[in-house]
Amino acid sequence: MHGLMSYRRFGRARSLRSERTLGRYVATELRFELGPYVATERMNAQSLHSDRASARARSLHSDRASARARSLRSDGENESSVAT
Repeated sequence: MHGLMSYRRFGRARSLRSERTLGRYVATELRFELGPYVATERMNAQSLHSDRASARARSLHSDRASARARSLRSDGENESSVAT
């Protein structure tokens, strides 16, 4: 049953592979009496959106910092070669 989750209580099975790739569902608990089965709930779309926005802002910030550091290093190299 790779990629499948079974709802024993509800008597139905669903594929979670596509839902996981889309980030729509998140596992909330694992109960030992259910064995390898996991209960899921739909993620709050607003929360998902804000998480993505935060990750993008962090990524942009680090990209800008890296570019600035490279620029400062190359400026320092150019100044030392002009002075000699």
